[in-house]
Amino acid sequence: MKIANQNNYPNDLLGYGTGTIKSWGCTLASLGSISNIEILKLNGLLKGSSFSNSAFAGSTKNLINWTQLNKYTNGVITHIWRGYGYDSTKINEAISKHGFCLVEVLNGGTKHWIVAIGNQKALDPLTGGEIPTSKYPYWTGWSELKVVEGETDMTEYKGYDLDNKESMKVAIDLLIRVQNGEYVKKEDYKILVEQLKDCQKLEKITKIDSEVKVAEKTWEINGVQVDSDGKTTANYTIKK
Repeated sequence: MKIANQNNYPNDLLGYGTGTIKSWGCTLASLGSISNIEILKLNGLLKGSSFSNSAFAGSTKNLINWTQLNKYTNGVITHIWRGYGYDSTKINEAISKHGFCLVEVLNGGTKHWIVAIGNQKALDPLTGGEIPTSKYPYWTGWSELKVVEGETDMTEYKGYDLDNKESMKVAIDLLIRVQNGEYVKKEDYKILVEQLKDCQKLEKITKIDSEVKVAEKTWEINGVQVDSDGKTTANYTIKK
């Protein structure tokens, strides 16, 4: 598990507020570390379509609404409990169940979130690395969360005909959805990757149709690369 260093984002605004991720993004970075969602992508997911339709809240418009995490991460992160004060039993139980627990600490009098991972260790977004929990002796709260592999239904994508124009559009559609932050179960994603390998980097796609309509925009498909680990990267651009 890795955590982003929030100091690397001095110009990126958090949520709908005027504060930057560098200044206020400790919770976002902590959520990114447990979910393995890149911090800017996660910020975009949580923003939804508008402030009133997002996982951000508060007068500053950049506080995380825990109860909305499941909705705006497509089921990847689910909030279980928000605790206040220090309860080592509850925090350790959360770490035992999930492998982590988000903990609210005091950093020079300012509240700050880190990811406790057990054995008196934590991940700190202020450093982008692992620290001893003794660095922050005052713990003021915690948030128990669980992370699951995505909820995207793969039924419609299984067994599609590689030579069928409409079926291939469906495959490209899924690739773009994955690139935009939706997640599928590993075994289902593996099926997709294997079938795309059979396409020889989607040469058949470009011969059949090099464009696909997604989210009311036309995307130009320039091919797909599959690395040795099975990771698929779609090369596409929005047609102007």
